[in-house]
Amino acid sequence: MPRITPHDMRRTFNTLMLEAGVEKHVLQAMTGHSTDEMTIHYSHISLDYKSGALNRMIEHLGQTPG
Repeated sequence: MPRITPHDMRRTFNTLMLEAGVEKHVLQAMTGHSTDEMTIHYSHISLDYKSGALNRMIEHLGQTPG
């Protein structure tokens, strides 16, 4: 069984919060990070989330102004 560390828990929390749409500055305040870089350091955006973002951009480009 893999060992789960506090570091793993912190990364999971940050990643899930960002993927849930929590703004970086709010997450930064919640975690006590002093910089955006540290907040991002503790985050890993999943491939599914990246794929969804790309699909939203493609859909947006396909829309014509009303």
